[in-house]
Amino acid sequence: MQPLISTEELAALLRLQGNSTESLIRYVSTEREFGLRAKRVLGRKFKERDLPEILPEDWDEHNTEHLVWHANLYSLLGDAEFARILRSGTKNPIGFSELTVRKAAQKIRREKIRAANKARPLNIEDIKNVETYVADLTTVVSLKRGKAMAVITDPPYEQQALHTWKELTEFADRVLVEHGWLVAMSGQHWLPDVFKQLEKGAKSTSMKYRWTIAVHTPGGTTSQDWIGLDNPLNVEWKPIIVYSKGDADKWPDKFRDFLLSENERLVVPDTEPRHPDEQPIDVFRRLVELFTKPKALVVDPFLGGGTTGVAAHQTGRTFEGFDILKENVAMARANLKRNRRA
Repeated sequence: MQPLISTEELAALLRLQGNSTESLIRYVSTEREFGLRAKRVLGRKFKERDLPEILPEDWDEHNTEHLVWHANLYSLLGDAEFARILRSGTKNPIGFSELTVRKAAQKIRREKIRAANKARPLNIEDIKNVETYVADLTTVVSLKRGKAMAVITDPPYEQQALHTWKELTEFADRVLVEHGWLVAMSGQHWLPDVFKQLEKGAKSTSMKYRWTIAVHTPGGTTSQDWIGLDNPLNVEWKPIIVYSKGDADKWPDKFRDFLLSENERLVVPDTEPRHPDEQPIDVFRRLVELFTKPKALVVDPFLGGGTTGVAAHQTGRTFEGFDILKENVAMARANLKRNRRA
């Protein structure tokens, strides 16, 4: 397929004034090949904070955020890489596939991140502000490093683990500073029961429900809630439930209740185990930045593979995390050493 507008023509549009922006938006709003070319030019021409300023005023935050995300993704690719993934999009039997191109671009981006991280020498001293150990949240009365500004975690989703959500609320009340945040990712299947358990814990504490954030994970689709052998529900988002200890002072700066994930994962060698329930590090990095300040204490009572710990460490926070399984603690420690501060 030949693009309907060349890169040079798009660049010329960007230099024009008046109605040229409207012409450009016609091209970036489409998911066909020329739309991807337009997004790439936008990403190379404008910085992330400046790009929304040239978009139509009647665009909502959701559409603007999607465009900025795609523009940044494609602008990272070299000319040869971009041409190659465009060719991959033409192989779809029903026509040009933007999804195929996007997944290929995300894969290249992840490979570049891994290569950059592998090039950085490990420095064990970099994790001196991190504490990890084996424990059960029901037995932890206080933290080793004092009160935390936020509990940021990803508890188990299984039905038999629903009781842990009540215990999580009670734990957060014990360890958080006043006005601190409990931020917990959840699955969807048992979500009504999750809220029931959280509210059970809240009744005997000062924890209060504030909001639910939606995280969209393009390229991270999973099939859930099968109705029949050939009828799954394809899920591309997850809820993140937010509670505060007492009344919150204010919402975090630049807070939105929708996050778009780049599906960035921890750097883990192929020879090493990866936690089966690992979540995107870019999502947890953003949560840490939103709900805490630099040097603040972040805690995760479901340590798992250490994603929250890595996010806290990479953003200059202090971290304390524990898990009931010693093998998870060992895995998290290894991941913290591999994924040093960016």
